[in-house]
Amino acid sequence: IWIETDRSGRSDIRDRPYTLGAGCRSANVGETVWTGERMVAVWWDEDAVFVASLERDGTDVRNERIPLDGARGGNVAVYNGLVGVRTYVVLDGGAERYVEFMLLDEFGNVVVPTRRVDLEYATWARLIGTESGWQYWTPHRGPTTWQLLSREGDPLTEPQPFFDARRNGDAPYQDVQRVDESSSEFLNIWQSPTGAPDEDLHVEFIDADGNIGRAWHGPMAEPIGSDFHPHIGEDGNVRLVWHG
Repeated sequence: IWIETDRSGRSDIRDRPYTLGAGCRSANVGETVWTGERMVAVWWDEDAVFVASLERDGTDVRNERIPLDGARGGNVAVYNGLVGVRTYVVLDGGAERYVEFMLLDEFGNVVVPTRRVDLEYATWARLIGTESGWQYWTPHRGPTTWQLLSREGDPLTEPQPFFDARRNGDAPYQDVQRVDESSSEFLNIWQSPTGAPDEDLHVEFIDADGNIGRAWHGPMAEPIGSDFHPHIGEDGNVRLVWHG
């Protein structure tokens, strides 16, 4: 369903089904980003990666199916019109697992075809766009690790834990990242599901090199919850909504 709203959240009348392409209904969870030119949606369906692009109003849908055996899921990030697509691949009943990376332009066209990259396999990794490439975060049973990637998805640094040995959950219900391309930093809001290093709510800004700048942490207000939805206002203040 495509629904447009104005800034106040009121519907702009458009409320209609639209088709992104074959495989969408049965596919693994997909992601949609705005590149500055078009909406680009990506989803996975075991033997392929699907890419669709469409105008802001949901018209002019363009679809592409990219064959890839074992494509089980992944995630998408966007920065300066470029879309990074990480796909985790599972073959032979789990005997072989690895990561592929693909780069799209602002119109959803393939710039760098999907290819195997030397990244640690993880179902629930985080991919974040920065002015110099991407950051790749991998949650573990131990501390979460992070590393820098080139625009093409190649590792530039080795995985390393954060300074505080933080632990993020597999699914990103208790951490969220928001990129503001007008700034050299992105917003990261998180709370450890394991209590490591603490049970506080953390709000911090991280630059393209992984350095943590402005930061705050403290107890979460009642009701305690997760699934964070942050917003950076024009005044620079961070407003956060979550599900209790």
